[in-house]
Amino acid sequence: MAILNRESRAVQNPAIGAFLIWRFCVAYEASHPLHGPCPLPLVFIVLPITLHRATQMHLSATQSRSGLRSFTDKFQETKNCQTDLLLTIQKRALRMRKLTWRSVAIVVSSRLCILDPGSATLSPRTVTPAKKDVPKSVQRLAAAAEKLGGWCGSLTLHEISLALKTEF
Repeated sequence: MAILNRESRAVQNPAIGAFLIWRFCVAYEASHPLHGPCPLPLVFIVLPITLHRATQMHLSATQSRSGLRSFTDKFQETKNCQTDLLLTIQKRALRMRKLTWRSVAIVVSSRLCILDPGSATLSPRTVTPAKKDVPKSVQRLAAAAEKLGGWCGSLTLHEISLALKTEF
């Protein structure tokens, strides 16, 4: 049991979370019609989706041009029938709230993103991806976060909420 806890803490740490949130915000802003900043409530879905193996695998297997609706449709296909995974994103988001907040604190304090408290948005300060010394496993997670951010940038919070069965 101690080994499992250690492995869980290694993956679910705020530094990796900050990296994923930053990459999500970069892709969100790039795909937003007005290149607007990412709404803060939206970053609470990043870690529950990208750090959960089954949802991350579906995310990685969905082509970027397919979109969020195609991603969510994969959970409802009769061959997979994993609707429960889609419905548990909200529960995972609530469970991972502290990790997300710590990750937001790191992404802001490291100056990767700017938090605007007036509008409750995150804007990336730099868009250049870090390539040096980033393990392949983290690069895969970052690619998944970027894909998710790209999809969310072209949708409203309401559309995202309906597609992912979440509340903001």
